[in-house]
Amino acid sequence: MNSPSNKILNKELQLTFIPSKYWNETSSEFSLIDTKKKIPSDSDFFLIWTAANNSPEYLERQMKKKLVKIPVDKLLSCHLNLALLNQLQNGINNFVLQKVYGKILPLLPASRFLNNLEIFEPSQEENNSPDISGSIKTWALLTKFIFELLNRGNFVPFLKSVTKKKYNGQWRLLLKTKYDNIRFTTILRNSPWTAYNLPYSIKLENNSSNDFEGALIKNLWHPSYLYSLYIDKVGDSLIRSILKKQKFRTFDQYYNSEIQKDKRREHDLSWDYKFLKSLLSKDPSFTFTQFHETIVPKLIRNWINIESISSLKQGIELAIKLNYPQNGEDQWPLNLFLSVQNGQNLILLSKLWKGEESINSEILTRFQNQENFTEILFQGLGKMIKIYPPLKKALNGPFPKKLMLNSSEVMEFFSYAKDLLIQSGFNVILPDAFQIGGKQRLSARMVIYSEKTEFLSTIKSSRPSLFQLSDMLNYRWEGELGNEYVNSENLKDIIAKKQPLVNIKDEWILIDQQDIETISNIFDSTKEAGKYSGVKGKINYVDALKLGLSERVSFREEKSNYRVIVEGSFNQIIDRIKKFESFKEIATPSQFNGKLRGYQREGLTWLANICELGFGVCLADDMGLGKTIEVISLLLHFKETHEESMGAVLIICPTSVIYNWKKELNRFAPTLDITFHHGIDRSETVSALSKYLKPHQIILTTYGTLRNDIELLKTAPFSGVIVDESQNMKNPKAQQTQAIYQLQSQYRICLSGTPIENRLMELWSLFKFLNPGLLGNQKEFRDNFVIPIERFHDKEAADRLKRIIAPFILRRVKTDKSIIKDLPSKREMKIYIDLSDDQKALYKNVVSDTLQEMERSKSQKSMIILGLLTKLKQICNHPYQYQHKSVSERILDDKFKEFVSMSPKLERLIDMLDEVLVKNEKAIIFTQFTQMGDILRDVLEYRYDFPILYFHGGIRAEKRRDIISEFQDTKVNSPPILILSLKAGGTGINLTEATTVFHFDRWWNPAVEKQATDRAYRIGQTENVNVYKFITLNTIEEKIDKLIEEKKELADMIITSGESWISELSEDKLKELISMN
Repeated sequence: MNSPSNKILNKELQLTFIPSKYWNETSSEFSLIDTKKKIPSDSDFFLIWTAANNSPEYLERQMKKKLVKIPVDKLLSCHLNLALLNQLQNGINNFVLQKVYGKILPLLPASRFLNNLEIFEPSQEENNSPDISGSIKTWALLTKFIFELLNRGNFVPFLKSVTKKKYNGQWRLLLKTKYDNIRFTTILRNSPWTAYNLPYSIKLENNSSNDFEGALIKNLWHPSYLYSLYIDKVGDSLIRSILKKQKFRTFDQYYNSEIQKDKRREHDLSWDYKFLKSLLSKDPSFTFTQFHETIVPKLIRNWINIESISSLKQGIELAIKLNYPQNGEDQWPLNLFLSVQNGQNLILLSKLWKGEESINSEILTRFQNQENFTEILFQGLGKMIKIYPPLKKALNGPFPKKLMLNSSEVMEFFSYAKDLLIQSGFNVILPDAFQIGGKQRLSARMVIYSEKTEFLSTIKSSRPSLFQLSDMLNYRWEGELGNEYVNSENLKDIIAKKQPLVNIKDEWILIDQQDIETISNIFDSTKEAGKYSGVKGKINYVDALKLGLSERVSFREEKSNYRVIVEGSFNQIIDRIKKFESFKEIATPSQFNGKLRGYQREGLTWLANICELGFGVCLADDMGLGKTIEVISLLLHFKETHEESMGAVLIICPTSVIYNWKKELNRFAPTLDITFHHGIDRSETVSALSKYLKPHQIILTTYGTLRNDIELLKTAPFSGVIVDESQNMKNPKAQQTQAIYQLQSQYRICLSGTPIENRLMELWSLFKFLNPGLLGNQKEFRDNFVIPIERFHDKEAADRLKRIIAPFILRRVKTDKSIIKDLPSKREMKIYIDLSDDQKALYKNVVSDTLQEMERSKSQKSMIILGLLTKLKQICNHPYQYQHKSVSERILDDKFKEFVSMSPKLERLIDMLDEVLVKNEKAIIFTQFTQMGDILRDVLEYRYDFPILYFHGGIRAEKRRDIISEFQDTKVNSPPILILSLKAGGTGINLTEATTVFHFDRWWNPAVEKQATDRAYRIGQTENVNVYKFITLNTIEEKIDKLIEEKKELADMIITSGESWISELSEDKLKELISMN
């Protein structure tokens, strides 16, 4: 099972199913907070809890924020012992018993909530729903699975013996097919421990009988047992609830006389009436002394036989393995095995019988005793024999033996028994040659080809001139065995024989019934098998590209899919975009004012080659690797190679980075003309905008401006559209995303340092912009990829999706060996940010008031100026800091987004921290102001729901050591963010766990800043360190930074005199320095 793999497990809401059997145990120490309340002793429920904080206020606040549809105030609260992971210093994990505070969620309301919970797709609103923990996901997946089984009618009544005369009537869900069993085991394998952390055996210290807190846990309840308990309980409850609402009239009509006798409290009621009544009423128990024959009980007994063995709780299943004949003989070995759902190797049943192999002791703990294990095993074998009677021969003896089948018997096995065994929950293992794609399994393949022979590529049109979006290509179907072509005559002969096994050239060929039906429909022009049926046909360009890249095609709801081969000139495009080595190498443009590193030159080559074919791409390199520089070099490459044939380029980015783009363009590409489409002076008409649509003109705009001006901007024929921070368009229904979809361009580029891994629908949204139609429409993508991959962990679907998107996404990470050798060990970058309107107004007022004060008190000029510097820095950080306001919880709850937007610097910091945390890395944030440190801590703790470490001058010495130790800890759940006061944390400490350093405000002393940065970048640091210095534009921050960069002597002066040099400036120089342009 999975262990927690990120540093923010503690913040997540967890969900655990609590059976009555557990909470009634003494060791659970279950207690309701409200002692006047009670719950029935046989009640099962869910517990919502969190490992972060045991306070009721914290849990309730998180639930109201993240599980908004649950009426938190109406739920009972309790304390309960659970097993929590404890990572020791030697890196070994163990579980200890810990009392948690939690909210009780009743089972039926919980099941309906979990079934309706959208765990993969983004919310319909612009603000996406909060992340959901792995435990909630697990129980939601199981619940959705239960509802699917109910909708398919996969349930039967079950008679459970309690005592000699007492029985319980229950409804039992069935996993009828191999596909259902795979679904269950996939959920099982991907479960986090937080979904099933009930202690199974407890090791008490000092032989204490009641001191459970902190006790070591030897084993947890096995998830297969806990999950099957839940499936049984919820399935039974839901069926009873549905039958009660629908009033089961058939029962009333058939048993009318028994119902009347029951009302008179007569005792000679039939057992079948009692049984069926127990399935409809709240009380499932009843008594009877003997069975008697009626029509209905025969039906009931058939139902009970179907459900005679359930291996879910025990996690075992019986398997039949058929081997291929050796040396051309007509002898097919068939063996019986026991397989374990957690992936343990198959155990040959004969070896188990002889004692040559044994079952893992942990598996046996799931059974009442050895006799119970043997009984269940025999029940399963009995059921197998009923389905496939020849197995009796294998069991006639002291131990199971191998069966040898001839080809006729194998054909009989394939004709009937194989599928029925699979549907009954048994594992049937076929020879490798008969698996899908095996060399001895009949299949079909689609061949896509074009009659065009000339291959051209050009950037002049929105797609390559050889193939336009409206182009139609050709396809044809062929039969195949393995990779070998089967001509149509042989194929018709094979299909006509209607046999599951056919001998061709002394080799046995499996003809699977599902394959044969699809293949027959494909090659029968009178039938419709799906979108691409018929021996020949036409296919549009985008669909051909998608199938050519995925190399597979499937039909309707069928699980089978078939190989795709691409031939001719269209294959040149497929080959070219799939193989990086086939790209034409692109040199660094001569007008580029800088030097590209090796991996950046590769990025330029990839961008240029894919974009010249007219495709959209996503550059998803790690933060700090220089995505902006690679795009700038591409813009210059296009200017040098397509001087007049390309038009303007639109760059869309968050407001917080628009000036950073301008700075970087000016620095690395001074020959490119830049225009802002932002603010009150922007173009408002088509004619005004058209003045800027010159070849290679760069137009910078923001997401908000684009959303407001889309009617104007969608008329412009841009050569390229570049979307920075493209995670902002992950919701396809958001207004800004809809606006981006409407833009015209020849090529499209998305930039994002955050990998697309949380929700696949975010990927669809991205590709709808980059390469419309490549991933199908939203429903097709959901059915073909989202549900199979995210709900069922379908590896084949994941591989197919990866093949489709791989040519259009380039992601390099700092840990790549090829990247590390190109990177400096420390990279320093400046982040330029505009002020918000609130900050600008405050800044101008403070400057105006201060200049007037200086006129009145010239003798105190130095003190006034130094006070002014502090005020301006505070305003540049956040208005609340300057106004000395505290951040209340109510402000964060009600107006978090508005509060953050008051400071674009704070907005940008959060965006960048998101990228750091998603890679499980650590960051340091320096500020010279204690109050700003307080604001940062409050905001970040609210944002991320885990403790933020804060190191400042008011911290006692011993506490300082604890903070540093916590941050340097390599444990999974150690805090990933540390805020430091520049003075208190600038010297004397090692913080080598950090890979990113932020200077939120500037000290204007390069030596002090360097000393602070070197807390992370020093001996012991094994990773590259990225250092980001935030600078607000048109303020004293930008102007002094520029002065320091330009004048070395000034930098030396600052090192010796701090900031006092500013007070020595002339009045004109001072006004120029502090005034906003």
